[in-house]
Amino acid sequence: MAVWQFPLMLVPEQWADTHRQQISRYLGEDGWDLSEAWCGYRLTETCAQVIDGYMARSPSISDGIIYWGDEFSHDIHLSHGNGFVEEVRVRMDMRADIGSIADATVAIAKELGCAILIMETATLLEPDVDGLRRCARSSRAAERSGTMGGE
Repeated sequence: MAVWQFPLMLVPEQWADTHRQQISRYLGEDGWDLSEAWCGYRLTETCAQVIDGYMARSPSISDGIIYWGDEFSHDIHLSHGNGFVEEVRVRMDMRADIGSIADATVAIAKELGCAILIMETATLLEPDVDGLRRCARSSRAAERSGTMGGE
């Protein structure tokens, strides 16, 4: 991941509500493991179609990952295995305007019934554009890029 990318994850809201107080325990030496959050969440074409409504698909280098956007800018990827969602990750390019990706992320989260995990602070947010933009603007990625996400 590039230093100017602000990473976040979507997690099912019901799981987030019951794990909000201990979310940092899912951060290990190898990064975040939120596969438990998605346990039993069947990958359906509807999941991908929701994201398709906001961002164009990109070629995938793996059968287990569906990509949208541009890996060097804003992107979303959905990891899956054995017919189940394992992870939905978003990366915002803080060198560019984040307006459209922030709006899309919140809309996707709402449609999929998800909360937003701000990975660098272990904070779970309700899907709210203003809150997400505030977190992005105060992130290390924004600081390193020398911009405020084009805002």
